[in-house]
Amino acid sequence: MNHHAIIEAMRIGLHGFKCHFTGPKRYAGTAESICSQIIEGCWDPALGIFMTGQHNYPLFYARDFGMCIDSLLTLGYRERVRETLTWAMKYYKEEGRVTQIIRRNGKAYNFPDTESPDALAFVLHSIVALNDKELIKKYKPFLEKELARFTKAVVDKNGLCKRGMHLGGMRDYAIRDSSCYDNTMLAAIQKYATKLKLKNPLVKYNYEKLLIDNFWTGSYFKDDMVNDELTGDANVVPFWFQVLSKTKEKTLFKKSLKSIQKLKLDKPFTLRYEPHKNTSVKMHWMDPLTGSWETDTVWIHLGNLFLQATARLDPKTAKRYLAVHKQLIEREHHYPELLDKHGKPYAALFLHADDSMLWACNYLVLAKEFKL
Repeated sequence: MNHHAIIEAMRIGLHGFKCHFTGPKRYAGTAESICSQIIEGCWDPALGIFMTGQHNYPLFYARDFGMCIDSLLTLGYRERVRETLTWAMKYYKEEGRVTQIIRRNGKAYNFPDTESPDALAFVLHSIVALNDKELIKKYKPFLEKELARFTKAVVDKNGLCKRGMHLGGMRDYAIRDSSCYDNTMLAAIQKYATKLKLKNPLVKYNYEKLLIDNFWTGSYFKDDMVNDELTGDANVVPFWFQVLSKTKEKTLFKKSLKSIQKLKLDKPFTLRYEPHKNTSVKMHWMDPLTGSWETDTVWIHLGNLFLQATARLDPKTAKRYLAVHKQLIEREHHYPELLDKHGKPYAALFLHADDSMLWACNYLVLAKEFKL
């Protein structure tokens, strides 16, 4: 574990300890007003970037920014989005690779300290979404070099993630073996690299076939090469990134949604990683310090991706889920990072869920779409 991660973990721990006494920050108003206040509070004018969160994550996360960029652009924040991405790309180039996290001092790193397929996937998604010709031209050589380096480090001869690597991802405490989530990121990287007309070493692989052949069970995408269980992230990202053909996607999503509902991963809110703590899944050594926060807990950013995919593929169900999110925001008077399995804001001895996440922009856009 590198020293950057240790510093950030200590800061989050101190904030969590403080919250045991002060409680979370709360906002007045409707869900729409609360989310608008939080988005504005996540803008750091000193750095000129959107922070991921105001308390636990006052820094840049490639994943979180990538999952927010479409909503931020829809809400009219194009200039701030451009400033954020320009800031991040500057430090990525200095580091010589794309990582998940960039600290406020510009130091880029991954947690765990290996490779992060979703960092590259979400950065490429962000560049495509912004579509700033000058930015694309400036960083094209760097991105092509990074694609070549990343492919050599992570991808095996068949086009899948190499076995036995603990890769950084959304559920980074779980030590998985070539997961469906990480392999979906390879499919997304291929897709966006092609859109950006980059030299693309992944172009020769058929990722729809690879994902279905290796992870689809007939009713859901399994977690990884050795764990056959259904997990939330494995059954969201293939649909969010739209890496499946339209006819195949519709059929698989219907079956996957049915399986998610059967296991009640959408209860008490969307979405949990797994229905119970699976003791067969090896976790990072820091997991006990967080109270096992990446097991049967409710992660709102995963829920956002799920809601966005569902809004496209099953709008009626998405509206019903979103109405429950509205009730949550107005009940807590903030936008929580994660909840426990009972639906309460998550807290452990050295951790307290953030209350002011940039993710709030995703709720705002969907609420306007569905007129909530």
